[in-house]
Amino acid sequence: MIDRTNTITEKEVMDDLDWPPRFKSLVPFLYKENFDCYDFGLVYYLINKGQTGIHKICSTHNDYREAKKALDAFDPVLRTHTEIRVGMLIEGHPIGESMTQDEYEEEDIKKAADFARQKHAGQKRKYNGNDYFTHPQRLAETANKMGYPAHWVAALYLHDVVEDCGVSLREIEGLFPDKEFGEKVTKLVDGLTNKFKNHMENGKPASRKVRKQKDHERLASESKEVKICKMLDRIDNLQEMEGAETDFKIVYAKESLALAEVVGDGDAVLKEMLVAMANKLLKKGESHE
Repeated sequence: MIDRTNTITEKEVMDDLDWPPRFKSLVPFLYKENFDCYDFGLVYYLINKGQTGIHKICSTHNDYREAKKALDAFDPVLRTHTEIRVGMLIEGHPIGESMTQDEYEEEDIKKAADFARQKHAGQKRKYNGNDYFTHPQRLAETANKMGYPAHWVAALYLHDVVEDCGVSLREIEGLFPDKEFGEKVTKLVDGLTNKFKNHMENGKPASRKVRKQKDHERLASESKEVKICKMLDRIDNLQEMEGAETDFKIVYAKESLALAEVVGDGDAVLKEMLVAMANKLLKKGESHE
């Protein structure tokens, strides 16, 4: 392990696997700007707190004070120097090129999209035969257009890979260099994953009605973000029910109305949309009985 209290070369930093990828992406810039070891330590500390991008390296003044205090051991003599140089970055003064928060988030979203596309390869949508990936892709793009956070967008790309592709939550978390971002995505995907798809009762597969009831009970206590994403998911599914059998249209419409009751407190507008679409499908199904 490199002793970071002494002078280190750019190559040593790049070769040291203990430095996070996002820090490594800033290393050439830091050397170009003649940052010293104390600056490196401060930047490293702040990035490890989940901050990304040299212009957004710290979100609050409290974080900055905490970072300085924690890193005094590097070289207290450089405190004033570092306050000025790193402080300028925190205040948003541009010095050189760097990746912004948005660019890092775009990279993370692309990782999620590519992973989902790969895992869903060969799978088709049940009632229209389209590539399965078109479903999570629509959801993610919708969430992005609605201004939801980047980890929601990433999670919606990935929301079916655990349930339908045998992917583990640990795999999902490991996709992202930023540990905090990966944890947020994984938690949301976990909340969107049906835990009762293969539920057994008395040694036999449980009925669809029992499985759905249990999953609805679970969803009722989930977070607001899970409930919103679940409604987006169901709304998209309802738009692809044209090719389903009449009897199943009725079943699915009723299940959707029941779902709206347990997740609707996440967003009133989405609940209204979900209920309207479910009732439309129900009416269509009943008219063809």
